Formats: sequence, C-alpha cells, structure tokens
Amino acid sequence: MTRRLAPLAAAVAVVLAACGGGGDERVDQLTATGVWARPTPVGATNGVVYLELRTDRRDELVGAQVDATVARVASLHATSGAGGHAAHHGGGSDDGTVSMASVESFPAEPDEPLVFEPGGNHLMLEDLTRPIVLGDRF
Repeated sequence: MTRRLAPLAAAVAVVLAACGGGGDERVDQLTATGVWARPTPVGATNGVVYLELRTDRRDELVGAQVDATVARVASLHATSGAGGHAAHHGGGSDDGTVSMASVESFPAEPDEPLVFEPGGNHLMLEDLTRPIVLGDRF
C-alpha cells in the first residue's frame, strides 16, 4: 500500500522560548525538515503536520502558527499508545484507543532532533478553513 502524503513548504512558524531566564539568549539556528501532512477529507475540521526540528541551543518549543487561509489555530499535541486502529494519527493502544492531548511545550536539545511523527508529537491544525489536499504548499 502506498501512502499519499501532502508535502508542505516549510512555512509553519514555530516559537521557541530561550531557557535560562536572562532574556538575552536566542536560538541562532532553527531548522525544519521533512514537513508533511496527511490530506484531509472534505468537511474535516482538523489536520496534522509532521516535521523534524533542530536547534543549536537548549530551548523549548512553545507554539506554532499556520497561515489563516489554511486553519485558524496550530497547536502542539502529543499522541500516546501503539497499535490498534488509530490510523489517522498513526498510533493507538492494544484495545484500539488513542490518547491525544494538547501540550504547553516540548523541550528542544542541541544536536537532538525534536521529531513530530505519526503516533507521537504533532502540530494539530484546528478549525481548517479548507481541506488539505495532495500537493498543497502552505
């Protein structure tokens, strides 16, 4: 079976908050790679974005934004569980349930990718303004 994915231009904005409390530290390099989303059916109200982020300093991802022509809100989410039938997010438990929750932040470590993938962390696009289709760039 071939999965049909919607590759995205890396126009997903992410917000990092420098740790350390001094306020003068900043991330010099933030790299997003492998950005993609599953196409959504007509009428779907939510979608997901997956990607890998790398930063050059210990930091914290505290938010994301998406173009308002795609969705009204982008939020940080984590999915837990494995197996089952939760194919929409790629995860689930042995009894077929999946647990997904909004999170305040994700820690980001230098030289360790912050991975957003099916069955784990992801960016949730809420209140879609249109379906996400194969080949979309936003």
